[in-house]
Amino acid sequence: MSDTPPTGALPKKYRPKSFDDVIGNGHIISSLKKYLVDGPSTMPHTFLFSGGSGMGKTTLARIVARELGCNDNTNLMELNAANTRGIDTIRQVADEASVRPMQGKNKVFILDETHQLTPTAQEGLLKVTEDTEEYAFFLFCTTDPEKIIKTLKSRATKYEVERLGRGVISDYLTDVCDKEEVDEELISDQLVDKIASLADGSLRDGLVLLDLAMSADNDKEAKKLVERGTKYDTNVWELCQIMVMSPKRRKKKWKDALEILDELGSDAEAIRRAVMWFLADRIRDMEDDVALEFSYLLDLFSKSVFYGGKPQLVGMIVTACLSDDFQG
Repeated sequence: MSDTPPTGALPKKYRPKSFDDVIGNGHIISSLKKYLVDGPSTMPHTFLFSGGSGMGKTTLARIVARELGCNDNTNLMELNAANTRGIDTIRQVADEASVRPMQGKNKVFILDETHQLTPTAQEGLLKVTEDTEEYAFFLFCTTDPEKIIKTLKSRATKYEVERLGRGVISDYLTDVCDKEEVDEELISDQLVDKIASLADGSLRDGLVLLDLAMSADNDKEAKKLVERGTKYDTNVWELCQIMVMSPKRRKKKWKDALEILDELGSDAEAIRRAVMWFLADRIRDMEDDVALEFSYLLDLFSKSVFYGGKPQLVGMIVTACLSDDFQG
């Protein structure tokens, strides 16, 4: 699934509002709870939540903010660094952090996708986090902590949010189906298990897929909706088959590959991940020398296309088809 904020009813309805609602990552919850029990005066003022998309980083940050008495209407400033990534953003944060809250005791600043900040903007955060007022707390969330400068990371208390197991997600989605009184003929246990597998450790993505399946008129349509653009989609299979052909054959079919891509919908990141899963499954049965060569394709598709979208994915596919680095 992509990193696009979920718009369906289930992801919103079941998004955790408190630590007790969070599934998994108990060690992180215990640590944060201890800080809050001991009181804000003993808490670190800078936290860094890292992990894959849909793992719950921003959710945890919002719960911390709520525990500190801050919400959307009071003393909470939430920014997405992918959209506002320059030094002006940090100046705005610095200005807000310098003013004591009119209501309540604390102010919280959540910076989503912190790694998207420019180097200059990250340098600007060093001053802000170094001279932190006792009421100001900074919660950074990122899918790529390696792109955050070391000096900034060193000032933060770091938590890596882990993926959930397939069984955990499947059990949770089954409970949701029971609560929502979903017809078992529409969504079977087998489909729930498939959704849990496709969620790839993300409970949010599992809820997005379940929400999609629930919109179907029958079980066949539900299955088709869930599988579209995933490793189970025949179009994904056909696309990958072209990319693993011999150089001579795939160079003749690269436009066919792009036509197949058009049939897979608009969620480029979901398609990229489906291709990765297909390639990863196939490489397991290869001989050593072929697997090493095949890993070129895995490396090529390893970079997220959440921000670059379909155009970036087109570039990856064209490179895979026309490059001589993989002999097929």
